[in-house]
Amino acid sequence: MHSFTPLGYLRCFLCHLLLLSKVKVQRMRDVVSNVVEQSRAPAISGQEAFRLRMQNQCRRIGLYRQAVLKETGRLLTPDEAALEWIERYAATFDMDNPAS
Repeated sequence: MHSFTPLGYLRCFLCHLLLLSKVKVQRMRDVVSNVVEQSRAPAISGQEAFRLRMQNQCRRIGLYRQAVLKETGRLLTPDEAALEWIERYAATFDMDNPAS
């Protein structure tokens, strides 16, 4: 059995990304980015963690708004996009981003 370093796991993980569709690649880039950020980040306060979580959700809502426009041609207002994203993804957001 091989023992991988975190960088080795990351390289292996990135190789698997090449097999995924574009949508999944963006999702996996987000996951990898979160892993890398968390490995470098010092311990943060609860208030800072909450702020970062909200920023991440806002970024995800913006990406959702762009994806809807690209895929369906619907131009959502920021509020409409937020409502739709919350209905679809908010319940699983913390599970997808456990350190957020």
